[in-house]
Amino acid sequence: AHKMLEKLYPRIEFVFIKDIKEGLQLLSNNEIYALVDNMPVLVHNIKKYAYSDIKISGNTGLDFNLQVMIRDDYPLLQSIINKVLAELSAEEKETIYSKWAKIDFEKEIDYLAYLKFIIPLLLVILFILYKNRELIRYQRSLKHTKYELENTLKSFRTLVDLTIEGIVIVKDEKIVFCNNVFKKMFGFKIEDNMINKNINELFEHNNRLTISKIINKNNSKTYEINGLKEIENKFPTLVKSKEIFFDNNASNIISIIDMSEIKDKENLLIQQSKMASLGEMIGNIAHQWRQPLSFISTSASGIKLQKEFGIMDEKEMNSTLDRITETTKFLSQTIDDFQNYLKSDKIKKEFDINNSINTILNITKGSIVNNFINLKLDLGENLHLFAYENELNQAILNVLNNAKDALSEIDKDNRYLAIKTYKLRNRVLIEIVDNAGGINPAILDKIFEPYFTTKHKSQGTGLGLFMTHKIITESMHGQINIKNTSYTFENKKFDKCTKVVICFPMNTI
Repeated sequence: AHKMLEKLYPRIEFVFIKDIKEGLQLLSNNEIYALVDNMPVLVHNIKKYAYSDIKISGNTGLDFNLQVMIRDDYPLLQSIINKVLAELSAEEKETIYSKWAKIDFEKEIDYLAYLKFIIPLLLVILFILYKNRELIRYQRSLKHTKYELENTLKSFRTLVDLTIEGIVIVKDEKIVFCNNVFKKMFGFKIEDNMINKNINELFEHNNRLTISKIINKNNSKTYEINGLKEIENKFPTLVKSKEIFFDNNASNIISIIDMSEIKDKENLLIQQSKMASLGEMIGNIAHQWRQPLSFISTSASGIKLQKEFGIMDEKEMNSTLDRITETTKFLSQTIDDFQNYLKSDKIKKEFDINNSINTILNITKGSIVNNFINLKLDLGENLHLFAYENELNQAILNVLNNAKDALSEIDKDNRYLAIKTYKLRNRVLIEIVDNAGGINPAILDKIFEPYFTTKHKSQGTGLGLFMTHKIITESMHGQINIKNTSYTFENKKFDKCTKVVICFPMNTI
């Protein structure tokens, strides 16, 4: 039997015992896992020794047939047994067999298997209960959020009607919402329906900037564009656009400010700045004209004297008259430049910045010479902008006047002024450097503030650099920076110099 079991179950470790009693004792003490024997023997001995903690749990799957034999010298016993067996009925045999060999298999309950099933089930149930609770909480929160959103939308509509800006929301260039300020700004009545009106009909179109381009940029920058109350009634506006979601649709919200009043005040301020420097400009022209007028007067007197004494040389006379003509052309050009400076119209056009610098230098040349200022020019080529030329002229003039006034305070033998123009990547730059001693670092951050001046009240208004900054940054979308630096003029290095850098993008809008 052992060999058969070992062959069938090669991985089982077998423990041998001397009798069934020892095996049952070891099994009851958990010193062995199981006991293998004939089932009738096991049943009899379990009952005999009253092991309540031992149950028959199965069979090995092996049939081990046993036979009962008696000694051949007991013929009487053989006869008795055979007679008894012959007289037993089938029912009696079954009763005897059941008494001694009936087996009640009691399989052990595998609680671990139940736990493996129950624990995941409990976890799933707990997860479902948790999610159900979260869902209920989320539904409550969603309901509350919906209520708040409705109130927020009402508050939004109320708020935008209280602003001083025109607010409009467009989708696919069609108006889906606008406030009352927007309607008034563009000449509509409060009760007028603006929904689905094309936004492009309310703004001027040009090749460089349209309201559609501003919307497509979606960069939250501000742009100046003319609004249209009627076909010919234009007014300046400041526009900013940003993409938003409105009524569950991707849309654009546009903020619009009417710049009419601001532009009027700005133009007035520019004119005030021009008038403040007008006296100085006239002084510059006076310096510019003294020498040419003196030459004309001297030449005319010389011709008259030569004629009176009969010593006039026709060739010399023609040469003198030609020089007088050239001098009058120069004086005429000075007047033209001065008239252009005084013009108040704002017309965008393409121009060369070197022409602007030369125009201003023609006006201020006399003053520069009379103040013993050494001028150094380094002008690049093909530096074109599309912007307001007259405003750039005023900005450059303001910077040069400040430099000239500062230079007049130092030793006249060491007064230097350098002007340089060049292109760097996609930008045009103007650099103006003077060696007048630099600017006090404590006030460097305030020099662009209105009415801030380092001059005596009788000499300055504080509008020059303020207007220069406003012109460069707002009207021409450029940048201006002033800093203290060192610079070399004619192989002389000066540590205390002021550098003004004006920068414009090549494609100024």
